[in-house]
Parts: sequence; structure tokens; C-alpha cells
Amino acid sequence: IELKDRAKDIIISGGENISSVEIENTLYRHQAVLEAGVVARPDEHWGETPCAFVTLKPESEITEEELVTFCREHLAGYKIPKTLVFQELPKTSTGKIRKNMLREQAKGLSSGNWNDFQNEFLQFKISPLAELRSETRLENKATVGIINRLIKYEI
Repeated sequence: IELKDRAKDIIISGGENISSVEIENTLYRHQAVLEAGVVARPDEHWGETPCAFVTLKPESEITEEELVTFCREHLAGYKIPKTLVFQELPKTSTGKIRKNMLREQAKGLSSGNWNDFQNEFLQFKISPLAELRSETRLENKATVGIINRLIKYEI
């Protein structure tokens, strides 16, 4: 028997057990990642899927697609995070990542609460997101990644 993670941090996706620590360790190996926290996000088809919350190092820029490609090179396909959120991670007074808060946030993402997500990260209304993305005047690649996610979910 090999223990890899705490029971509540195991993600069960389509009958496969996925260690959130294994995904976090992979994300930490990327040069642009400062912090990472991975939790289960409810999914109608798979039961749960990995949801990664990532804080980038200062002056670092990376898109969601680039980070997913990096994960594909180092993880099995079913372990790749299906959702990536770029943000500052909530921490306790001792500096530990508060996964309970990340779990709640991941549940909110799955309930279709994208308007709050959009307002929190973009701070303004976007009518046609595709037009905004195509203008490519956005300097922050994380913002472009968020817009791509919103387009993907047809907000």
C-alpha cells in the first residue's frame, strides 16, 4: 500500500483515483508557477475533475493552454487539470494554502456561477468576448486565458 495524499484530497474522476499533490508537484516544476493548489471540481460526466488554482511568479506570463501542454508532457491524460484559475491563493496565518476555500470556489465554478467569476476577474462587462480576444491588445496572458475559458463556456 502506497499513500500519496489525504483522503479528502483524492480526486475520483471516472473511477480513477488522482492525487492532487502529484498534480501540484507537476505545476510547481513549471518556471512561471509560484504557487498551486489542486482540488476536485464536480463534473456531471466524470464525477469529479482536477481544478488547479495557480499563482504566477511576478513578471511571469503564461496562458492556460501553455500550462495544460506542460501538464500533458508530465502527467497521464486523466490527471490533467480540466479547469485552471489564475489568482492569488487564500492562506492561513501560517502561510498554508486553504484548500477548503478552493474547494468551495471550485464548486461555485461548476454551478454555472460564471457571472461572478467574470466580474471578479475582469471587472467589466464583455459583450462579444471573441471580438475582445481578437483585438489582442491585452498584455496580460492570464486575462486572455480567462477570456478563452469564458468563450469556451459560451458566456
